Amino acid sequence: PKDAVALSERGSIAFQLGELESAADFLKRSLAVRPHDRPTLYSYFQTLTSLKRVAEAADAEKQLAQLDADRTRLK
Repeated sequence: PKDAVALSERGSIAFQLGELESAADFLKRSLAVRPHDRPTLYSYFQTLTSLKRVAEAADAEKQLAQLDADRTRLK
């Protein structure tokens, strides 16, 4: 599906079940539809960190910092 909310939820459930690869896939697909969804991006960052995908986690962390900076600037 291309429903970002459903994909994010499936990713969160997979993470809770310890299915980290599946979680990363669902969350990445969700972010492809809604790239500025901070909760999903944070979940993706956590999942990548748990998977020890250091470079990908660092990229996600940079995206989080940019989202936060953009939101602060827009206030």
